[in-house]
Amino acid sequence: MYCSGSSSSRTSNDGSCSSSSSNNSSGGGGRILSLVPVTAVILEKEVLATLLIIHLLVLIVIVVVVVVVVVVVVVVVVKVVVVVVVVVVVVVVVVVVVVVVVVVVVHNSRST
Repeated sequence: MYCSGSSSSRTSNDGSCSSSSSNNSSGGGGRILSLVPVTAVILEKEVLATLLIIHLLVLIVIVVVVVVVVVVVVVVVVKVVVVVVVVVVVVVVVVVVVVVVVVVVVHNSRST
């Protein structure tokens, strides 16, 4: 609450008026009390910064884990795909060879 007649002085808890100018003659007690909210804000900012850093580290760890899992899955799937492709190629080659042998045998048997 402001003191009467001035917009730069405020009433303290005991009802007395004090000036809020920087050359306060109250022994600096007002400045110490005014530093408490500033310190709380600084601590709050430090806590928020620490929480932000912790969240960023957690996100980095999550991203690294996801990337590792994806790479492992891709490697396993690629190995499975390679095995499947090799099996399919072998089966196709065997089928082609069998078909060619059958065609050659049938052709030779007709021609004789």
